[in-house]
Amino acid sequence: MVNGCVRGAEAGVVWPSNGYHELEPGEKGTTLAVATDGALFEKHESLSCYDRYKGLCAAAFLSLLTAALFVLRSGTLASDMCSNVILLYAEAIKFTVAIAYVLHSRQSHKLLESIPLAFVPVTLYVTINLLSFWALKYVDASLGALMSQIKLPATAVFSRLFLGRVVSFNRGMALSTIFLGSLSIAAYGEMQEAHAEAEAEAEGVLLSHVTMATYLLATLALLVESCLSAATGVYTQWIFNGSMDLLWVRNAQFALISMVQYAVLQWVVEDNTGQCEVAADVRGMTVAALFATMGISVALTLLWLGAIEKTVASVSSVILTMVADHLFVLHTVPSLLQIAIGSIILNGIIQFSLSA
Repeated sequence: MVNGCVRGAEAGVVWPSNGYHELEPGEKGTTLAVATDGALFEKHESLSCYDRYKGLCAAAFLSLLTAALFVLRSGTLASDMCSNVILLYAEAIKFTVAIAYVLHSRQSHKLLESIPLAFVPVTLYVTINLLSFWALKYVDASLGALMSQIKLPATAVFSRLFLGRVVSFNRGMALSTIFLGSLSIAAYGEMQEAHAEAEAEAEGVLLSHVTMATYLLATLALLVESCLSAATGVYTQWIFNGSMDLLWVRNAQFALISMVQYAVLQWVVEDNTGQCEVAADVRGMTVAALFATMGISVALTLLWLGAIEKTVASVSSVILTMVADHLFVLHTVPSLLQIAIGSIILNGIIQFSLSA
């Protein structure tokens, strides 16, 4: 056993292509509910070390992308492109990649299977993305990172209720460290930015034209987005069912349905409003490419690690968000307190990984 995962040779088994091994009585493993014939039942999960390391790489990349998107979608760095158009381009990129894999693996016959299952996460993801894009136009990246911390306890609760995943004591303590540390560092960053704005307004410089009502509504939207994201991650892990081929088939279905929904929303809601640009620009297309890459990273992390681990990667991006926000938006250096809290979060992440 290495870092909590069993090598196939040591266990005396040959790993299947999806990385899951049905444990014999007496073997140790975590409990996971999976779908078979539309029903949920209890099954033991044990990841191969290779899949676990691939999942950790995907999770680290996801954390980096999440931080970059927080900064690029907020404040002066935000694009003038309509959010629906940016997301439409992102889904088109994801669809192209997914279709290429499906055709290469000769799984095209599965594209029309179980499409109704895809509508639930797609609709939730569309709602999540639109809430996030709208809210981050009116709040700063620090508040966005602060509200995203709700995903961690929410995902743990949903995983326990719907997937039957039991979090061990050691992992629970590590999750608590990550959650409280991320919450503290995001709250501290938000307090710093609020203080800077108050000082500027006292000197007669208005940094923000956002009303209090809009600010509170945007904050509420981020809270709802975090809870929906937690629930959607758990549901998506369930329908992937541990299969790489099924993951790409689902991603192709997700992307196609999402493109249709974003196109309709752009035509019905934002067309001819004059509040945003339909034409592509560099910032908007950069966000679209990053968003598509993040979506693929989310799917791979869900497949190889799970919903809780995916959320840990997203939540932990608060450290990178803080650094990027200071360097590229505030043009300052993080304080010693922020660096210290960031070190605590990193320690929690390490302990969480080692206690798997």
